[in-house]
Amino acid sequence: MHRSRLLEALGACLVFAALLAAGTASARAQQGSRLPALMGADCAVHTVSGSDSLTRPARSATLREYDDRILDVVSAPDICMANLVTNDNHAITFGIHIHDRSGFAALDTYSIFLDMDLNSTTGAPADVGRPAGAEYVIDVADGTSSLGAWNGSSFESVVPQSEIPTAWSDGYGPVLQVERAALGDPQAFSVILGTANGEDVDLAPDSGSWSYAVTPLQLTAGRLAVGPARAGKPLAVAMEVERSDFEIALDEGAIVCRATVAGRRLAGRGRFTGDLIACSWRLPTDSRGKRVQGSVSVTFQGVTAKRSFAVRVR
Repeated sequence: MHRSRLLEALGACLVFAALLAAGTASARAQQGSRLPALMGADCAVHTVSGSDSLTRPARSATLREYDDRILDVVSAPDICMANLVTNDNHAITFGIHIHDRSGFAALDTYSIFLDMDLNSTTGAPADVGRPAGAEYVIDVADGTSSLGAWNGSSFESVVPQSEIPTAWSDGYGPVLQVERAALGDPQAFSVILGTANGEDVDLAPDSGSWSYAVTPLQLTAGRLAVGPARAGKPLAVAMEVERSDFEIALDEGAIVCRATVAGRRLAGRGRFTGDLIACSWRLPTDSRGKRVQGSVSVTFQGVTAKRSFAVRVR
């Protein structure tokens, strides 16, 4: 399966269920929301300008990366390259790549300012460590995130406050995920990242903002591998499926395995194994020389990927 430069830096997905209370974790797990374990490049060799540019050409419109110049702060966490914004059909994920930290620290704070109407003259006015135009802010301190909305004079905590899964991804920085519904299910917004330690702050980008368009989740079915079809033996079929939000293999969802031999329906079993979606059926002992045909499909957050196959039983 194809991997982009970001995927080469992606570790295994970090299931965030442990970050939540049992009831919330169960509901979120059904939606399939996850926090990625991101491992970033060494920012020490990247002193790029804080422009609205991608670190690589985007293969899909969902996954976006943004660069910021480093070595422009004294004590605040230093934001660097490959900051991440992406979405699935339920949540938006943000990753802040930090040059000079290995975890959350007591005096450090992080903020994600969101301009939902793409108009810097509305929302919060500019202040120290705060850009102009944000209608929402996600504040992160000591590994806990909270969502605030601008009420005309200050950012007020959103009620009810949905839990925001938050983690420090080794070699990268804070990664968090907020429900799209909590932000009014936006179609597009502008984002500015901020860090602070005492009076020292870092904003990314250094001026202006980065734009992001919310894109429906896509599942892309890749190669289909069909095992030997022998009468009386199990038939195994495996399919690659990539999710567009992180451009990695899908490893959750509802699998459907369908197969028939000479018009007779076979009972199938499906499972996720490694980077593949696998289905298996036991072929009838009297099926030699007959044709077995079927399909492997998976549905995740209302999106389905499917591949069909046909093979002669030996």
